[in-house]
Amino acid sequence: LVAPGVDAGQVERFRSPLLKAGAVVRLVGPRIGPLEAAGREVLEADCSLENEPAVVFDAMVIPGGTAHVETLMKDGRATEFLKDQYRHCKPIAVLGEAVGLAEGAGVLRDDADSGLFLQGEGESSVVAKFIEAVAAHRHFAREKDPPLV
Repeated sequence: LVAPGVDAGQVERFRSPLLKAGAVVRLVGPRIGPLEAAGREVLEADCSLENEPAVVFDAMVIPGGTAHVETLMKDGRATEFLKDQYRHCKPIAVLGEAVGLAEGAGVLRDDADSGLFLQGEGESSVVAKFIEAVAAHRHFAREKDPPLV
């Protein structure tokens, strides 16, 4: 999930290893097309929050970047996209400043949830763990509502 001001380094930190692992990586933005990342690098959002529902994605990464996170926090579609990924038990990695966005959406740390990574800073091992979580597909430890019958 990307918006203007996103940390392009964090995008690439996940994109390259995911591609090497055989994943199809899509950049979802508020709109389709180019957007300026932090540091003036230009990234290309190939789908938008309007034309691609969260349910069609197997996992999501929300990189950091102050302006990026501020933009996403003002866009209810971004919060709903995140909540839908969370409700469908999909792997989620949230980095840097974006942790505040996740917490505001009710996505909270849970040690039992092997598919949720909320990283303030650092820990390069999160990429490898995230790829393992994507391979496992769904993480039903977070599914608590409705109760099992």
